[in-house]
Amino acid sequence: MNPASASATVSGHPLGLPDLELAVLFFVFACAAVHICQRLVEQAAVVIGTEARRASFARTALCVGSIVWALDAAGLFMYPELDLGEARLAPAILALIVMVVSGRWTIPALTNTRSPLRVVLAGAGLAIGMLAGNALLFSAFGDIALVMSWQAGVGALLLATVLAVVLALRHRSARLRKDPNAYSPFSWQEKVLGGLTVVPLHVCLANMFALAPIAPAHAGGFKLLLALVLFGIVGTAYQVQSLRIDAREDRSMNLALMLQNSANARLGAGGGQRLALIAERLPALLSPARMKLHFQPIFKAGDLDAPVRLEALLRVHDPELQHVDPELFFLACERLGRTTAADRIVIREALELSAPWRAAALECSGISVNITPNTPFDDDFVEWLARQLHETACPAGWLKLELTEHAMIRNADRLAHVMRELAALGVGVLMDDFGAGYSSLSMLGDLPIEGIKCDRTFVTGLEHDRRRQTLLRHICAMARELDLKITIEGIETGSDFKIVRRLGTHDVQGYYLARPMAADAVVRWLAARQAERYLDTSPHPTMRAP
Repeated sequence: MNPASASATVSGHPLGLPDLELAVLFFVFACAAVHICQRLVEQAAVVIGTEARRASFARTALCVGSIVWALDAAGLFMYPELDLGEARLAPAILALIVMVVSGRWTIPALTNTRSPLRVVLAGAGLAIGMLAGNALLFSAFGDIALVMSWQAGVGALLLATVLAVVLALRHRSARLRKDPNAYSPFSWQEKVLGGLTVVPLHVCLANMFALAPIAPAHAGGFKLLLALVLFGIVGTAYQVQSLRIDAREDRSMNLALMLQNSANARLGAGGGQRLALIAERLPALLSPARMKLHFQPIFKAGDLDAPVRLEALLRVHDPELQHVDPELFFLACERLGRTTAADRIVIREALELSAPWRAAALECSGISVNITPNTPFDDDFVEWLARQLHETACPAGWLKLELTEHAMIRNADRLAHVMRELAALGVGVLMDDFGAGYSSLSMLGDLPIEGIKCDRTFVTGLEHDRRRQTLLRHICAMARELDLKITIEGIETGSDFKIVRRLGTHDVQGYYLARPMAADAVVRWLAARQAERYLDTSPHPTMRAP
């Protein structure tokens, strides 16, 4: 049949309007498809790691392409004019391939949050790919005549582009909310609106071309095609469940890692989304311009006027994300293998920022820097640190590194050798967060550490908890017997300070004594503290930190 006769057969609008009852069923299917696609993209966006993201995007593209393909095929049943008794398999399979490939090319950009323009272009690209796949799918049920309704084509392109772009931008805005716990996925009202948009979109698609019946000699694949539609739906459902399990396991692993680093850290309701955003911006965040250091003084418990040591505390800021939680920042670094790079930036900045304190002869005994478990085991870490100490003219004993108790227990055999090399450089190592997790007292004797820092949980409710006071007193006594300095952090009240000093701790740290301050404020604070002490104008000059 030639194009002219095909066009005459269908007269202008090839398939016309759909059957109302079948259109309602198609609308329900469309709402479910919008929900599934949104969940797939949402879960793919939180995957971290280059290889893991590639695998996730590939699975997501397969699922999105399959469900859109199945939705298009199911929509054909709405049109009484179309004879679905027979179908050609090759165009239908090619349509599926086109939809999957277009999804693979565009989904990474649709999950991106850096450029709204990139999201819009990706949405348009996805719409064009899906329209091309739809045309191939239609050709499986008839010969497409060389007559096209440009009105229907433009309407289909606009509706498909708007649907893809609006959903992507809505997803982007939800992820960029400043409060990670305020992240909220699409509401059912929004999904229903998306489903409503799909119905006229399919009508426009169905009326773009005129279809001529298939010659009997070329038919015969309808039953197999129907089986493939069902396979696509079942396969998509399976992949959705698989991605949900992966995401849940990923959150559980992240939560466990955070609890190892801090007893109080936890992923919020939107923590997975926040973590993925941080990972996306990590190359820009890994710079001194984004990684600012604050310093909190550590005092001698028996003499608050003695020179203080200052602990470097990381503050990360992003123009769009604003304040970035350091725990999530280091989790993103860990997942992407960049923890050592982050630690080196912090160490270098701490050494450079503290150099003026020595030059001004201020009463500061040194700095402490927390590092992650893998950093000491870098092949060139000790050599690199030796260069930094030399370049900043850092004296022996000025720098101390803090490692969590868990990290020391997990790497005890390898760590002992590294700690001896660090000691030769004049760099001491402290066990941080002592008592926060699974403790191994044998490590205190096996590892050449200088001291331990008791976790702040020891101070919680200390004033009215006699058993906790007894436990802390014995820990202090044990540390003295082992010739280890003990620091207790989290001192928030005057009563806490009096109790821990009476129990025998060496050093104390907490908001009651001094809050963290920016690097430029440290020089002023140290100078004011030193001047006040010599002038004897304040009985407690150490408590005037900003």
